[in-house]
Amino acid sequence: MNKTMKKLLLFCFLTTISLWLFSCQDQARLELNKRISYLVKDTVLYQHFLMDYDGVSSYASAEHKERNRAEFKIYYHEIPTFSALFKKLPTQVALDTCYQKGIRFFD
Repeated sequence: MNKTMKKLLLFCFLTTISLWLFSCQDQARLELNKRISYLVKDTVLYQHFLMDYDGVSSYASAEHKERNRAEFKIYYHEIPTFSALFKKLPTQVALDTCYQKGIRFFD
């Protein structure tokens, strides 16, 4: 699987996770690790994302994750905007928008 395909799959995975978690209450977020284990079918994905209490971060590699150098972060309060973006734009354009956004908030 090439790098572009991996990034697209990761993007789709993060979208699904983000939308699913957005519907959860704060109490449910406390059981985050348990819930994620049901969704992550390939453990290599753990090297490329981190879910914390304010959002989901995407990392290029395990080394980037260790150094806390996220490629982008989708904050939970941004999910409605992110969801609309993903629905209206082609996947690659939405992904490029996330990379340009980085870890800042959507304006």
